[in-house]
Amino acid sequence: MHNERRVLKVKNDKQKQFIRHELKSIIFAKCLINSLQIFFNIITAKMLSVTITEATEGDIQTVLLTGGILVSLVVGKSALYMLAEIPLEKKKSQKVHTCKMKFYEHFFYQSLQDLYSQKIGETKEKLNDDFGTVINKYITHYPDFVVGLISVVVYFVYLFFYEPLIAWILLFISVVQFIPPLVIKKFLQVNYDNCRDIEAKITDFIIEGYRGFLVIKLYNLKNWWQDKLAGYHKEYSKIGSFSICAGTAESVLDELVSNILSYGTYGIVGLLILKNLTTLDIGIQAIALSGSLFGAVKTSFELIKNLAVSQRAEVRLSKSFNAMEDSGAEIKQGNIAVSQLSYSYEEKEILSQLTVSLDAAKLTVIKGCNGSGKSTFLRLIAGVLESKAGEIKIDGICPAELSSSNFPKKIFFLPQDDVVFHFSAYELYNMILPAQKEKAVELAKRFGLTDDLISQSKIDELSGGERKKVFLSLVFVLNPVLLLLDEPTNSLDEGGKILLRELLRNRDGGAIVITHDSFIDDIMDYEYVMGKGDADYEYV
Repeated sequence: MHNERRVLKVKNDKQKQFIRHELKSIIFAKCLINSLQIFFNIITAKMLSVTITEATEGDIQTVLLTGGILVSLVVGKSALYMLAEIPLEKKKSQKVHTCKMKFYEHFFYQSLQDLYSQKIGETKEKLNDDFGTVINKYITHYPDFVVGLISVVVYFVYLFFYEPLIAWILLFISVVQFIPPLVIKKFLQVNYDNCRDIEAKITDFIIEGYRGFLVIKLYNLKNWWQDKLAGYHKEYSKIGSFSICAGTAESVLDELVSNILSYGTYGIVGLLILKNLTTLDIGIQAIALSGSLFGAVKTSFELIKNLAVSQRAEVRLSKSFNAMEDSGAEIKQGNIAVSQLSYSYEEKEILSQLTVSLDAAKLTVIKGCNGSGKSTFLRLIAGVLESKAGEIKIDGICPAELSSSNFPKKIFFLPQDDVVFHFSAYELYNMILPAQKEKAVELAKRFGLTDDLISQSKIDELSGGERKKVFLSLVFVLNPVLLLLDEPTNSLDEGGKILLRELLRNRDGGAIVITHDSFIDDIMDYEYVMGKGDADYEYV
């Protein structure tokens, strides 16, 4: 547990470092711009006291002059803020975009197991809501906190210089604003996690429905799907109701505290003036600055709840932020040693006590009944799943410790499910093997794909058999050390099977192939039969 916390802290620290580094100029600029408001408020308070004092004495000329200066200050401040905010917002957008692109880069540093276990809804919440919350911490909460502290100090020192008693009284009563954020801080932390979790569930459920709407209608499961979704929304509504109650309670408390502070300040300052403990001039300035002082103190206190929520978002985000360096371990022969391997999913045992050695230079066929763990076994070898007990070694290295540089040129795993991308086969070949892309195109043509299907059509627009041919063409031009194929004949026509058989037979190296087909039975070196956790390994 201690080690897990330390690793999570390392991830969180590195995450903070690259965000802070990228946004530090924005944080500094916002602090500088927002700090100008402090001096504007002091000048305004001073001019207002002069205006009112002179008005009581009937000096119309001074009143008009100070009034004109006040109007000029407001207009000048607005113009200055507009000129400063426009370029700052543009720069902020650029920096936030850079942070997100860097986060995507680090997101792919995760292990294959972590990426495979990611759910769409959970990933969406992290990449959008959690990321936005963390960014907001740096570009909003940090500047607000810094400026808030500076404001409190400057206003207090300014008032203390003229009348220490008023300065201490205003600072003391401003602490009343500590109550609302303190009361709801813990609730907001829990509510943030609950909202993110239920929103992720709803997203996943809707996407599953989107993929299976046709099946849902064909099997008349519409009512089940709608009832299930309604249940999720009911749960979300319940969480939302708690959030609304908290927000309403905070608003009521804020309004109550604000009225107490405002009217309390008027009464206290008025009493001090009547008792000749301060002058009218100082009293007016105190009243004029009290709102800004209270606002600065309130901002500082509100950051207690905002930073608590941001902290939760950072923790959630750090779980997908792998700070570990690539091991650099690469395979050479690709030979696999499996010892006492077991794997269970949701208390269901898939594999049990498997021990076997696989020669990557030989053609090994894995067969077995449905549910016997064939695909699970291949995912464990590829490092997509993590073994629960026992071990797998590829050239003496655990799959999880292999460098990402092994994929796909040394280790190629073609899963049973079709891989879809919104770009063409030609673009795929050019990205992965630019120097040999034409060889891949020629092989794709041998599989029966036309120039239009290769160069014009997007991969996600192709049929299952056409997609399979695209990736098989890539596989045999790459010629990896370790080739893992899961049901490669699915959706493949007879001509495609014949060519695949020829490619496997002539390949400079072997392959580990899961198949229910018999198309390579006569050329395989080994047959591995799996069933209910047991296995027979036979040289053919």
